[in-house]
Amino acid sequence: MKYALLLDDDRALAHMTHALLVMEGFAVTTTHTTEEALKHMATWKYDLLLTDNNLIPGTTNDGIEFAKEHRQEFDALIVYTGDPTNKKALVEAIDGVLLAKPFRVVELKQALTKASHKPEREV
Repeated sequence: MKYALLLDDDRALAHMTHALLVMEGFAVTTTHTTEEALKHMATWKYDLLLTDNNLIPGTTNDGIEFAKEHRQEFDALIVYTGDPTNKKALVEAIDGVLLAKPFRVVELKQALTKASHKPEREV
């Protein structure tokens, strides 16, 4: 089984995304703040980080920054955002996949496939 850490402050979207990840065979831990995410990361190894980019209203790249700081702790990374302009290069620079909101089930599946087929990273 693969383990996913979902980080999103939008509880409704997090609930829906959680359900979709479970349908794709993931065991999912959903968190709504970076502090919650860090607590879970301290006690469990996750295969995937799926995070919203804009975790705190009024900020721009906090999800990307969190992912960048903790990238080595995950095999796969997906960042989703409602404003993908100028974000693709930032996400690709940390070997992640960008997913534009709103997204459909098929788009999430494609992002999961793309993220899981990235070449191995050097440590």
